[in-house]
Parts: sequence; C-alpha cells; structure tokens
Amino acid sequence: MKVKYALDALSKFDEDDDVVIAWWDKAWFEYMLNKDVSLEQYDDIVGECEDIIDNIGIGDHFQMAAEGVMRKK
Repeated sequence: MKVKYALDALSKFDEDDDVVIAWWDKAWFEYMLNKDVSLEQYDDIVGECEDIIDNIGIGDHFQMAAEGVMRKK
C-alpha cells in the first residue's frame, strides 16, 4: 500500500481512536534478509505480500481473538 493511501484512510479517524495497524517496510526486509533490496525488488516483494495478506484471512483471526476477549467479560 502506498503511504498516501494509508494516511488518507487514517485521516478519517479521530487522532485519539485506537486501530490495529501492522506494516513491514523496505528496511525491515533488508534487515530480515540481511541484504540490500533494490526498489524494483521491493515493489515485487510488496506485490507478493499483498497477495498473501488478501488471501490469508487475517480478519478471521482477529474475529476469533475478539470473540475470545468478549467471552472473558
């Protein structure tokens, strides 16, 4: 995701709202791979990762976590 789109989406929230956010940037991949990543390679990495996130069903995991919290109350 381009940062400008994330900023636009976040601008719709009050600055004191809580949200769940996770991101991985180029520096993180370089650190984890222990090597430099070109911008072209990083663009390809982002594309692959977006495909994974779209298909992993992370929302289902978040829903299960929320249901677990709600059962405790």
